[in-house]
Amino acid sequence: MFVGTTEAASLLSISAQRVRVLLQEGRIQGARKINGRTWVIPLYKGMPRIAGRSRGPKPRWRSCRHCGKNTTIRGLVRGCWFPHSSTGW
Repeated sequence: MFVGTTEAASLLSISAQRVRVLLQEGRIQGARKINGRTWVIPLYKGMPRIAGRSRGPKPRWRSCRHCGKNTTIRGLVRGCWFPHSSTGW
């Protein structure tokens, strides 16, 4: 069974605009665009299937500039020769 964007939005309890954004990102599995304008979304067990999103890279502020290891809350790194401090030097 297939539905459109507004029907998928009501099934997922989100707005139709959010469904269109998910479609543009390619996160709704099996969805196709027909006639260059209309989206056709398949249902799996009565609901559209949305793929998860991967997380981005780890933030660089957590790693030591000198050795590349992750720092602790107080800015300390085990095994690094540099005296890490919260002041930056």
